[in-house]
Amino acid sequence: MRTGVQVIDEYETVVTSGAAADVAGAAGRYARLHAPRPPSSSLQSGTFIPLPERFAVWSQGILRSAGFPIGGLLELGDAEYAAAVDRALQAGESPQAEVVARADERQAELLRRIARRGDFQEAMTWQNPDIVEPMIVKLARLGRDAPHNHRLRKRQRLVANYWARYCAKNETIGFFGPVNWFSLRTGGETLRMRPGKATVGHGELFLEPWAIDVLAATLAADPEVRPWVAPRRHPTVHVSGAHARTMAGPLTLSPAQARLMALVDGERPARAIAAEYGAAPGEVYAELEQLATMGLLLWDLEPPLIHNAERELRARLEAIGDVDARKQATDKLDRLERARDMLAGYRDVDDLISLHHSLEREFTALTGVDPMRRPGQTYGGRRLTYLECARDVELSFGPQVLESCAEPLALLLLSARWFMGEASRRVRAVFSDAFDTLGVDSAGLSDLVFASADKLFTPGDRPVDHLAREFVARWRAILGLDTTARQMSFTSDELREKVEEAFPGRVPDWGFAWTHSVDLLIAARGPEAFARGEFQPVVGELHVGYCPFETPVFAWSHPDQDELRAMLATVIPDDRVMLSPVKDFPRVAARIYPWVNNDRDWWLCVSPFPTRGTERLLPLCGLEVHRDGDRLVTGLSGGDTWFDIADVHGTWLMYEFMDVFKQIVRGYDHTPRVVVDTTVVFRETWSFRVVDLDWISVRSDPEHFRAARRWRRDRELPEIVFASVSSESKPVYVDFRSEVQVASLARVLRAAAESGGDASVTFTEMLPGPEQSWLADAAGEHYTAELRLLFVDRETDG
Repeated sequence: MRTGVQVIDEYETVVTSGAAADVAGAAGRYARLHAPRPPSSSLQSGTFIPLPERFAVWSQGILRSAGFPIGGLLELGDAEYAAAVDRALQAGESPQAEVVARADERQAELLRRIARRGDFQEAMTWQNPDIVEPMIVKLARLGRDAPHNHRLRKRQRLVANYWARYCAKNETIGFFGPVNWFSLRTGGETLRMRPGKATVGHGELFLEPWAIDVLAATLAADPEVRPWVAPRRHPTVHVSGAHARTMAGPLTLSPAQARLMALVDGERPARAIAAEYGAAPGEVYAELEQLATMGLLLWDLEPPLIHNAERELRARLEAIGDVDARKQATDKLDRLERARDMLAGYRDVDDLISLHHSLEREFTALTGVDPMRRPGQTYGGRRLTYLECARDVELSFGPQVLESCAEPLALLLLSARWFMGEASRRVRAVFSDAFDTLGVDSAGLSDLVFASADKLFTPGDRPVDHLAREFVARWRAILGLDTTARQMSFTSDELREKVEEAFPGRVPDWGFAWTHSVDLLIAARGPEAFARGEFQPVVGELHVGYCPFETPVFAWSHPDQDELRAMLATVIPDDRVMLSPVKDFPRVAARIYPWVNNDRDWWLCVSPFPTRGTERLLPLCGLEVHRDGDRLVTGLSGGDTWFDIADVHGTWLMYEFMDVFKQIVRGYDHTPRVVVDTTVVFRETWSFRVVDLDWISVRSDPEHFRAARRWRRDRELPEIVFASVSSESKPVYVDFRSEVQVASLARVLRAAAESGGDASVTFTEMLPGPEQSWLADAAGEHYTAELRLLFVDRETDG
């Protein structure tokens, strides 16, 4: 087996040196939302740059940025009004009515101006076309004499909330969150940046996989098409002769059923199975339906969870041997794609809304299904399409940036190495204890998982929960967090011995232990500050065991897909086991589910949903476990490939604990900014129980504003923060100088308080601050941004 570490040094010979390949055709098939400029051809060929403690970082990374400039958001903060309110509070008075009226007029005019922006309306149309006319356009049309009623305030809050999201969040969503690949150089100046004429250089509009699944189900049910559809075995089921193991328990098949199941391979269409079986087609089809009812097979056209799922569906439709049936099926897919392509070609808001609705009507006409799913939910691809865009900028960084944060990052990564090693050890111990309790030489993996379920899947008292708490406690002891301080500063040298003692080295020994991802922000007052050495690294997040570059949301925009795959082949072990997708989960989406490496991964099938190919599938019900020396291994009975028991639990473990570093500063009323050398590893935070915030209970916006100003002053919070409410999934930008933003926050907090439970809110300083947003466009506008980096653990036994 090649591990990621054993082959990482081969990467220098896998990828050719010199300029990246010509990428003129990489702009995508469909969308040309801005000038059709291809991705940067200046992206340097990738290498791994060594770091302390046997870590390395890939010399290419992802720039995540906001799509709208931060300056437009700062205008919502009314410094004049805030100062007037503060003076009145100091004097024990209320601000004069005319002061409040002028501030309200300024705010209303600013929000109307934002609502009138064509690019803002376009962004809103891509995200939620149904609210553009009644909420955005109507606000834009209102004059100064519009009544200040509930409907107006609702529209103002909506515009302010989306504007804050588009200007301050690096969310990787469409052209209001474009990405781009950049290089880390080993020489030269600190920053090279050449923005293009437009913010976004190219983009692509994708159909949501759930919509393709619905169309595939419709087509597969067509009596003319169905005989040409290849049944596939249920991925979780294992059949051996007349014996089947399913999630519901063992089944015994009749000789006829066993013979028929032996012909089901996911490749033969039903009509070919009937011909080979030697019975009347109708009889065979009825028996196939019965086997599907028993949960043994699926007779569908559903493609895997991938970008461009329609291409997989088209390939299957093109294989239909009957000309009329093939044309009938492909014509329906053509209709859906034409409606998508029409939508991708327009930017005018009226046209976009009309074409969105045309696409939805076409989808419903083809499938009979509503064009939106999970209404009211944030995740899961509610509509029929999603947009990916790449920022039009050529960007690279010299060695100064990495050198400034290499030692602090190495200390964090040392603890990540220990955590991942301990996680695998403790998971192995859970399985080992359960196996010994069963008292057998060999057990089914599903039986072993069931016997271990409480210690694997019930949060709170699992061994891995204890591990996470232990990890947090060790870091807190190292830092000696002083919750009364505003900032604590350390050097790498004074922390290194403590870190090495608390987190003694462990060799990575399972598939998710080799890679870690860091979101690195840089505080700098513009591009010129880099040349003067006036910049500060800020660790946004550290995701242990995570490799983001194999997810489509980032991979699609890389200008050389072969290079990207070659790099991933050197850092991901050959026998890594992934979980088959569970498409029904709200936060499972094609754009974030790892697929780039899928031809090398094995897939533990725990759901009915398909994966690519059939060669590397591991049905949960077909896997057996036995001891191999001091290890538990699992594989198909009689097979040649066996896997360490920790590897088959790896995906569960990685996704559940990838953000364990966040827990270090959770649970306190206040935590200081923590700086190691010059790198900020934790930003300052303040946490409160929502029920203790009396200022959210007042009803008028001016009263909210005055009460919030007093509360913020008394607790010494910054003017600009990000607020994370425990009942919400995403933090929100809040400027305490903005009445509309304070009112919006109060509304969210009231809802959290009224929902019951012990809701809390954590405020985190905005660092880099708005004035430290160095990413600039050709017009000199500045944007928030972060760098996503891939780190690889190169520790070995020798």
